[in-house]
Amino acid sequence: MLDTNAASTYNPYSYPASSFGDPSLAIDGETSTSWNARVDPTVAPKMAEGLLIDLKTAQRLSALVLTTSTPGMTVQVYGSASHAAPSSITDPGWVRLSGVRVDKKRSLRLPLADSKRAFRFVALWISAAPPSARHVSVNELELFPAR
Repeated sequence: MLDTNAASTYNPYSYPASSFGDPSLAIDGETSTSWNARVDPTVAPKMAEGLLIDLKTAQRLSALVLTTSTPGMTVQVYGSASHAAPSSITDPGWVRLSGVRVDKKRSLRLPLADSKRAFRFVALWISAAPPSARHVSVNELELFPAR
């Protein structure tokens, strides 16, 4: 389990803080709790926010397990070895590690590309919500080291 201080909301477009729940709930080991992000109906189903994990030191990773109560959202996983998290998801400091649409699954294991490189920051980027969703939830996010 990650230190609960490791998680924060990755909000490079400065959406109101009231649009997000407590990010530590996504890494607390309890699938009954969750980090939530409100879906803005004016741009739905598009989204542009996510969860940021600060591992404190660079680590090689092989997989991410995502547990959600809102299957159908589109997510990508990014890693960065920078000393600070890149300020935009399009920043070249991010390396795309995975991309998948979470379809009808409450729990999904995502293999991560580039397991030979070490990353300090991991971002679970949510780019689209399921149709008609008012919010998206990340109930649990787990990272697994590379062997």
